[in-house]
Amino acid sequence: MVWTIGSTGINSMNTRALIGAILNFFLLGPGYFLSKGREILAGGLTVGAGLSTYVELNLRTAAPELFLISFVAFFIFGTVCAIDGYKDISKQYP
Repeated sequence: MVWTIGSTGINSMNTRALIGAILNFFLLGPGYFLSKGREILAGGLTVGAGLSTYVELNLRTAAPELFLISFVAFFIFGTVCAIDGYKDISKQYP
């Protein structure tokens, strides 16, 4: 079964990698649940990201000058997790 999106021809196995990358970017970790053998990493990152988000939201009111730095840090973490998750899942499901 092959799905095509425009001229890129994204197949159904790459869809798993794309979903994992999107989950990792926005939620920092759950995308690794789609990868074999990365369940501990997925759980740890998900719990850590949830707690860090709580701190970040409280930081907005307590120290607004630090909020931008925190936002940029989470954006970088999300981007790196998304790229790593995509590569890892793509290797396992070529």
